Amino acid sequence: MVERLSYVVEDSTLAEILGKQNFSTDESAVLELVKNAFDAGSQTLKIIFTNHLLTIEDNGVGMDYNDIKSYWMHVGKSNKSNKSVEFNGVQKKMAGSMGIGRFALARLGENIELQSKKEKSRAVVWKTDWESSTIDFLDYDFCGTKIFIRNLREQWTKKRVEKLSIFLGKMYHDNVMKIILMHNDKIFPVEPLFQRPKLGINCLSAIKFSYDSKKMRLSTYIESDEFRSEVYKIVHDIDINHAFYEDDLYVEYRDNKKLMELIAEESVEPIYDKYKSNNSLIQILNKIGDFSGELYFYLKPQRADLERYLYKHMTLESPLKGDGIVLYRNSFSISSYDGSKDWIGLGKRSRKSPAAASHLSGAWRVRENQISGKIIIDKDENRYLKDLSNRQGLDENIYYSFFIEIIGKSINRFERYRQSIIRSLVKHEKQSVESTKTNIVDSIAKKQKKLSDLTDDDFNSLSYELQEIQTNEKNSERIRKEKEEKYKYDVRLLNVLATIGLKSSSIAHELKNDRLTIISSIPRIIELLKEKKLWNEFYSKTNEMDTIPYYLDSVRNINQKVFSFMNTMLSEIEVKRFKKDKQTNTMNVKTEIEKIKENWKRDYGRIKIVVEVNDELEFPIYNDVLQVILDNLILNSIQNNDNKKSLNINIRIEKRESFLDFHYSDNGQGLHDKYIKDPMSILEVHETSREDGHGLGMWIVNNTVIDTGGEISKIYNNKGFNIEFYLGVK
Repeated sequence: MVERLSYVVEDSTLAEILGKQNFSTDESAVLELVKNAFDAGSQTLKIIFTNHLLTIEDNGVGMDYNDIKSYWMHVGKSNKSNKSVEFNGVQKKMAGSMGIGRFALARLGENIELQSKKEKSRAVVWKTDWESSTIDFLDYDFCGTKIFIRNLREQWTKKRVEKLSIFLGKMYHDNVMKIILMHNDKIFPVEPLFQRPKLGINCLSAIKFSYDSKKMRLSTYIESDEFRSEVYKIVHDIDINHAFYEDDLYVEYRDNKKLMELIAEESVEPIYDKYKSNNSLIQILNKIGDFSGELYFYLKPQRADLERYLYKHMTLESPLKGDGIVLYRNSFSISSYDGSKDWIGLGKRSRKSPAAASHLSGAWRVRENQISGKIIIDKDENRYLKDLSNRQGLDENIYYSFFIEIIGKSINRFERYRQSIIRSLVKHEKQSVESTKTNIVDSIAKKQKKLSDLTDDDFNSLSYELQEIQTNEKNSERIRKEKEEKYKYDVRLLNVLATIGLKSSSIAHELKNDRLTIISSIPRIIELLKEKKLWNEFYSKTNEMDTIPYYLDSVRNINQKVFSFMNTMLSEIEVKRFKKDKQTNTMNVKTEIEKIKENWKRDYGRIKIVVEVNDELEFPIYNDVLQVILDNLILNSIQNNDNKKSLNINIRIEKRESFLDFHYSDNGQGLHDKYIKDPMSILEVHETSREDGHGLGMWIVNNTVIDTGGEISKIYNNKGFNIEFYLGVK
């Protein structure tokens, strides 16, 4: 006879396991009971700590006898599952769904008494010591639930209750249910942390964003109170208080190699062509669902920078610092995304790009300790952002990856906006330092005036000029230090590129040694085939694609490309090209550019380069500067138009005072759609629209131009790609 057996689990053991496993702290257990009250539609929740008793009282819908037996006592069973609860006519999604919330009580105390009444039903009382449980009826009229927790497992001090108030203010983000904490008659009201932060009091800037999943568009609105109004006199083309951006994320991501690889990894069937990958991209961007967020930026400036950057605030009254970014699903935070960790990866971003905001070419990144805020998702709308089974986080699936990318895009908009203001201030400062002239000091230094001959007005002017000299000396020292930091930042990346170049040159040297063998191999093969009387037979095939001569010719073409690569590598690293001169050489501009032109013509027959420059134009410049700039621009044109059979490039150069003006253009496809609204962003390091791009070419161009004392002034589409810049003399 076969006997069926059932598992037997002691109530106390189950309660202890589930209580500790699902609620790592007493605070998280209290939060679960807050969620239960919220799901019951309670308008007010009181949590009272007195000696060894914890009382939790709400005025929600309550429970009856059947609710206790069918749901409360049934482990893993819930009657909530995506249901809504009504607060004064407003529908809110329920917070719970797993059916284990009641075991939060086991985390808090050993003896539990629950009294509850549902409208039109008798009040019930449920008691447990986790060994056994009882249920009975009570006689009272109020609707709602009271829970008495005795023999508390931990002591609740006044300080601890105060911390609980702050914790609940961060974890609960709504105002439909009022929460009151009491400890021995002292009241601790719970206020949502990010309810109404104020500019200039709680933060310097607010970044508000919303994502429309149907249109696949991200809207970012920036409000700022960081800079004084005097900045408007210097920064004319930027609104220092407001900015708005709208990004088409399909256009932004469709050529992003990293994201396309993620899509391919997640697909059941491999994605072989671009159309299928883009179709998958649309599905993902749609399925993520709508969401929004508000982030708040705070930075305590150095006193020395207060006047330099015209900061409005040295300190704030009540800054939101150290609170992190909290992810709320409806009214409650997801525990692993409560601001305690850098789940968006801001720290990683800033370490990869450590440039200061004043850096003229590096990309400044906000640090994780400089930003706080909230991001709000919905159970239904964002159902593909799935909770883990233990409710301690989200499944880091493909939708989560894109979710993080989208948030990062809004943050990046703010970073570029803020950096553009500070860069303008730095440029103005440099111009001021260079243009400042002293009159009285010069006169004294040149012995045109004696101190004894100075009038009161002269003394006032002298005092003012000495102050100016002192200020400019400090500014010059700051600029010098910034340059040092810039070079440290640039050298790190350029060292990597140099190492790659050296490795490539080593291979080129190896190939050079085998050059004769490679060159002679194909003629020797043909010769042998002819000796064996096989050549004519192979050559007579009707389909030339099947002939050996065809393949030999293909190999010959490949060899030619290898030799071209080898010659390029060996010539680019010649020591003589990098010898440091005491001063720049005055060179004939057209002669140097013609050399560059011939090198490209040799390797790329499909491009035509037209140079418009005065034959007699000379300019003092290092001979490698022009090559670095034009090589990267030409390479950029080629790589972005690899399907174009004929590519025309026009380079127009004119001298203007002590500057050399350039207008570079091609007849290619022009800027990628993602850069139309912000073309200057292509100058940022690692910024690219190509799947195989590294995002360094235009960054190198910008760095090189700036290093000469010049500037890239304009980038735009006009029947192709167009860039205008000027070179100076340093």
